[in-house]
Amino acid sequence: MPVPVAESLEPASGFWANHLFSVSQNGVLVFSGSRQQTKPQLTWLDRSGKILGTVGTPGFELAAPRISPDGTTVAYSMSKDIWLHDLPRNTSSRFTFSAKASESLRPAWYADGQYLAFQQNNTIVRKAVGRGHALEPLVGWPGEQGVDFSPDGRYMAGVRLAVGAGYDFWIQPLEPPGAQARAYLHGPTSERSPAFSPSEDWLAYEILDSAGTEVFVQSFQNSGLKYQVSTEGGQGAVWSRDAKELYFLSPDRQMMAASVRNSVGKLEIGVPQGLFDARTIPVSNRVVSGGAVSSPAIHLFVNWQAALKP
Repeated sequence: MPVPVAESLEPASGFWANHLFSVSQNGVLVFSGSRQQTKPQLTWLDRSGKILGTVGTPGFELAAPRISPDGTTVAYSMSKDIWLHDLPRNTSSRFTFSAKASESLRPAWYADGQYLAFQQNNTIVRKAVGRGHALEPLVGWPGEQGVDFSPDGRYMAGVRLAVGAGYDFWIQPLEPPGAQARAYLHGPTSERSPAFSPSEDWLAYEILDSAGTEVFVQSFQNSGLKYQVSTEGGQGAVWSRDAKELYFLSPDRQMMAASVRNSVGKLEIGVPQGLFDARTIPVSNRVVSGGAVSSPAIHLFVNWQAALKP
């Protein structure tokens, strides 16, 4: 009759199903235990990756943090809703109350900090911060890659599902009301994650194609003026506040920084330099979020044969 000698093994199938445990010649049993999922925690880091502090409390499905233009509030997604954390008061409050079949994702601050835009299902909507509860539709773009606003508050850059497949960049003027969006980038590749430079002269973004994902910078007014920033893959581009650096994640989750020098309407992009290992820290615009560590535990059992004796 079979007798259990260990519990909570990591489930697997196929090839790996035969490689989750082993027994040494002297009778020591080793096995991979089930993964222990921890809640993500918003975390402040310095340039070297040193932890300086945390923001709020951990929570499941916590992602996409964005700091307000005045630096006092962090907006983030958690459990299908948008939440706000007041940094001076160290308090969190729920900003959206999505229906059961709905979800609010990827918050983005207006330049004046008076509104938050976010994705709700297949629509980009906005809601005033600190007053009222009404949601105002901005665009009905079928896409899930987020938006960004120009520092002067006149434009929204967004990603729109292209005809056929992939995503394209579109620019939506916010004034006058009812202004038509215009295509900014259109082609066989998918563009995503737009980020205006502080001077709003440049847009950083990712291009996804069969070779992988790379970070690029392009002139906002002249879409033909383009520079590649990453050299061996990258995603999640973020501008420094002085626009002199671009930060991004490499494919092996290293935090990278590339210098940017604006010289008479042209850019000089430096060779990206690694700052720290971010493999357990998913990074979002202007704030770093501590990731949910989900690694299996390794257990050693000795004298486990005793459980087999009647």
